[in-house]
Amino acid sequence: MGKDNPRKDEYIETAARLFLEKGYNETSVRDILDAAGDSSPSVLYYYFKSKEDLYRQVMDTKAKKYLQAIDTVINKDQEPMAMMEDFLKVFLTAFVQGGATDVSDPESHMFYLHLQEQVTNRYIQVWKKCVVYLVPEITGDDQAEALAGFLAGGTGQMIKSCRAVSRADVLIFCKRFVEYCGRILCMDHHKKSEFENLMINILNSLQ
Repeated sequence: MGKDNPRKDEYIETAARLFLEKGYNETSVRDILDAAGDSSPSVLYYYFKSKEDLYRQVMDTKAKKYLQAIDTVINKDQEPMAMMEDFLKVFLTAFVQGGATDVSDPESHMFYLHLQEQVTNRYIQVWKKCVVYLVPEITGDDQAEALAGFLAGGTGQMIKSCRAVSRADVLIFCKRFVEYCGRILCMDHHKKSEFENLMINILNSLQ
């Protein structure tokens, strides 16, 4: 967020919190103003053309932080499972914190799809580096990339279909995620258990 616009940053932070707590459609401009301690919408509309524009900037801010965190993981020189652990920490933190994506205007929808594409590309990079460890039989770069793309796409679809509300919801997602990855990669029982335990331990550390 911009260092020269603390008031704008405050609106973005306030809106992000309310969108998470109440959802986009249930959060009004008045709710945001009240939470930010404003009585008049004039300053908010100086920075944002509309509630939808504010939503896009909230998403942009969150996405940049998320992508930067994933890039840090990708660029760090470490073993595959250590990288996967770091990635899962970033991934589960973002998943638990969630965000409202029920905005329906076309511009916001296209903006969200663009962000989703960037995130999916990062997922592919992470999975490609870890696939060979999880499935030693895979030796070809093309096969590893194809599986990574399949896993990244499937993960994105699972996230879209699941809105985490409680810890139980997140645990259900984790188990589904592990089952999906295990099925695609034909993991043996030991590798699947290792993967699931890793996710649960990370999740416990976030509570």
